[in-house]
Amino acid sequence: MIIELPNKHELEFPDDTPPEVMRNAIHKHYPEYAAMYKGNPTPESKGNPTENQEDRDAILRYGIKDPLAGLAQLGHGLLNAPHNIAALFSEKLASHIPKQDEFNYSEALGIPEDQKNLADKLIQFAPELGVSLGLPATRLGKLGEVIDKLPGWGKYLKAGLGNAISQGGFAATQSPEPGKAALEAGAITAPFSALSKAVESGNPTVRNVGRVLGGLGAGGLGYYGAKSVGAPEPAADLSAILLGALGGRGGNLDRRVREDMLKGVKGTDYQDVLNAGERLGVHVRPSEASGNPYAAGMEAAVGKSPQGSQKLYESGQKRSASEEKSIEDLFGNIFPKKLEEQKNALYKMADATQIPQSTLDQFKDNEIFKDALKDVKSESAYREKLKGVPENSVEYLNQIKEAMDDMIEKAPKKQGRIIRDTKNSLISELDKVSPEYKEARQLAERGIVRREIEDLFNKKDETGTNLFKSLLSNKRDYSDLQKKFKRLEEMATTPEQVESMKNAQQQLEDMKLVFGRLIPTPTARTAAALGRQNAAQEGNLTGTAKQYLHKLLHSDKYDVAAVRLITNPKWADELDKLGEITQKDKLIAAFHNLLGKAGAQAIAQ
Repeated sequence: MIIELPNKHELEFPDDTPPEVMRNAIHKHYPEYAAMYKGNPTPESKGNPTENQEDRDAILRYGIKDPLAGLAQLGHGLLNAPHNIAALFSEKLASHIPKQDEFNYSEALGIPEDQKNLADKLIQFAPELGVSLGLPATRLGKLGEVIDKLPGWGKYLKAGLGNAISQGGFAATQSPEPGKAALEAGAITAPFSALSKAVESGNPTVRNVGRVLGGLGAGGLGYYGAKSVGAPEPAADLSAILLGALGGRGGNLDRRVREDMLKGVKGTDYQDVLNAGERLGVHVRPSEASGNPYAAGMEAAVGKSPQGSQKLYESGQKRSASEEKSIEDLFGNIFPKKLEEQKNALYKMADATQIPQSTLDQFKDNEIFKDALKDVKSESAYREKLKGVPENSVEYLNQIKEAMDDMIEKAPKKQGRIIRDTKNSLISELDKVSPEYKEARQLAERGIVRREIEDLFNKKDETGTNLFKSLLSNKRDYSDLQKKFKRLEEMATTPEQVESMKNAQQQLEDMKLVFGRLIPTPTARTAAALGRQNAAQEGNLTGTAKQYLHKLLHSDKYDVAAVRLITNPKWADELDKLGEITQKDKLIAAFHNLLGKAGAQAIAQ
């Protein structure tokens, strides 16, 4: 193919050469002829005249005509404001005020109503929107003071009414039907203004109500607005969902979890229980520390997601271990195992000590002493044990004391008290004769008390709940045990022993306060069953739908965050944050306020 150019110039190309390649070759070899080559404009040329004209028309329409039409319509409405506002109160009064005839500035500028698209409507509405957003709430004077004092929602009602009057009045100036426009604008602005104020409230309940209702209202406006500009049903639904989701947000996940899980704790006497748990080394959850049923119900609803249930199970295992450790610590304070050898050594040192005859003479006429002595001499076991032991030794008299213990156990209550008096008199004399006996006996009693508590478990797990059920829940048993601890403290012969028994008394008091409140945590079997249940739900359509709905309302992230909070030893530190207003609260409040004003003016027109 040969291309002929002016001035007898030629270029030859293969027959299948694309036009673009030929054009570029001409531009390269003969740039002075580029503009003469018809149908192949150069890159430096001005392009397609038709496309350029469309661009100029768009700039003129959206950049100049639409803004002018919007401003002109706004000014026209403001000129008619006195007439329109007067018409709200009296048509007769309005008839005396001049009114400008209706005029369609958009059509005059070449954009008739039937040719307007969404961009035209939004641009022409922008001036009116700008004014509406800048309008302050109407001052209500004395009426506002009265409304503000109303209990509960007074201040929110005041905010709603003040903005409703301002926005209603402005809508009336811009509409050929001022009464209808004022009512519609006021009715839309009022709830959004009230909810905007509620979202900024320091009260978590009010804030959450404001956020949820604001989200519902935003969704409704989104749907109505999309339908009003001719959007199809799916698009209107999507608009409702998006605006509703944005309007319903407010606050972050941790803040929502904090408000839900700790709401019932604020104001309760949780601190004493929490302090007792810290001394024991046992974690106490918010519902357990407060004893509040609402908090307990909220905690029962979490730990349902796979991650949440696993974390709750792991926390439960740690707490079970801490309960067992606290009980072992109690045993250690009552009678550490290391004292067993010390006790035996002290008894051995005391056994050979001789009792003065004057001391023995005090008991020679005591009938209880006589019976106990008779039992020791008549029972073969005692005789075997005491072979070669002098009858005036501490070892022999200690055996008589133990015989009295058996007598007390078998005797009726009143007789037992009499026998105990004789036994205590004998012990007092033995203590005077042998300080080693006194210390050994004190250690022995501590060991006996420890064994009594250990026997309460009787093959049960060493948990706080079992200890509470077996001993601490009974007022008399608990009181008797505390008395024993106090007596052992008084009998202690070293500062270390005194301190350990004081610690035991404090531990027992803490355990009574804490262990009765503990809520059982999930077992491994429970966690596995929950996992199977979740898997089964995913295997059918109904289960999947329910799970999806559950996640919308109560997401896995929420569940895990809730479990993390209630298992956090420092959860009480979060209580001071319950009333805080975050930057997100302020933003969402501003969004509700803006949405209410914009929606009010749009729908009113």
